[in-house]
Amino acid sequence: MSPFISVARHATRRPAPPVLAVLLAATVLLASFAMPAFGLSPTKLISEALSTAKKADKEAKKADKDAKNSTVGTSRLQDGAVTVGKIAAGAVGNGQLADNSVGVNDIVAGSVGSGALASGAVTSEKLASGAVGSTQLATGGVTSTNLAAEAVTSSKLASGSVGSSQIVPRSVSIEDLSGTNTDTTFELPEVDANTCGTAEVPDAGAAITDFPMISFPGPTNLPLQLSATALRVDIAGSVRVKFCNGTSVDAAAVPNVNIEVVTLR
Repeated sequence: MSPFISVARHATRRPAPPVLAVLLAATVLLASFAMPAFGLSPTKLISEALSTAKKADKEAKKADKDAKNSTVGTSRLQDGAVTVGKIAAGAVGNGQLADNSVGVNDIVAGSVGSGALASGAVTSEKLASGAVGSTQLATGGVTSTNLAAEAVTSSKLASGSVGSSQIVPRSVSIEDLSGTNTDTTFELPEVDANTCGTAEVPDAGAAITDFPMISFPGPTNLPLQLSATALRVDIAGSVRVKFCNGTSVDAAAVPNVNIEVVTLR
């Protein structure tokens, strides 16, 4: 038998007060003829009967009121007895939900919008890998403070994106320039007085379109009466250098002259 039916019958099943009063009155009336023989007063019996009837009627009304206001406890409900159609709109609020009772499968797709999220509720741990792409980022939303140190490499820079305004003054050295930087030695040929000559200085990385520069760091250097000028790269891997003797004294050949060759391209 359904618990709802049982509760309903229990709530309405009570003696009708007028019938009870009539029965009591009839009993008292019959007894009034017999009671004097036992020394009992009919008036007293009638008074007590009426008092009992009123009390019974009062208790019956209270029971009826309690039955209307009573709720059905969970112990009286069968599993699955309460369906969606039995729940009034708005009857279930936060207070009726057990902790962690609402899962992902209970949420309608698209029902949780930005307005339903608390400020700062979505952290990096809540985001799936690859969930944030360029379309999710506001224009200008990523600033230098959002970038990890050394996060931007050369492969991330567009061609021509770095100009002189992006370079710190005096931060570019010879090693940072495209081209070569070679320390080597060569055989300086004899240079007669008041004449010039050329020699090829090896530079393995030099390309024909490079612009060469030279210096002599020592310890073996040019004779004092000579000057040297880097001319060009005629042959890949070799820089042509011009040597001039502006004095009246011949300059002898010097083996193993130290030279530094730098080319720009």
